[in-house]
Amino acid sequence: MKKFFAMMVLAALVLAPAVVFAEPSPWTTASTYNEKSVGKFKFGFKNTFLGAVDLFQEPYAEIKNDGNVWAGIGKGLIDTVANVSGGIVHLGTFFIPLDLPLPDGGVQIQ
Repeated sequence: MKKFFAMMVLAALVLAPAVVFAEPSPWTTASTYNEKSVGKFKFGFKNTFLGAVDLFQEPYAEIKNDGNVWAGIGKGLIDTVANVSGGIVHLGTFFIPLDLPLPDGGVQIQ
């Protein structure tokens, strides 16, 4: 139990800065409860199962823009953990229309 609590505190400390500077999720602009719930479920599903795409997409974007590939790898790792864990939270709480913003608005498949 102590290990689980310690991991939750560590995850909260790591993900808190990402949540503060993140933009609102796209499903928050829906007008009705049903649209928000379905939108949040889709958003959570996409981020849970496609969240690992950022692990490859961020370094590629850095290479494409002549940036530092190591910074892209680090950002990709952080975004992957944030997107997958945030997607799981969105899936588990899709019936509650409260937003947990993800870095860069979640997974951006281009």
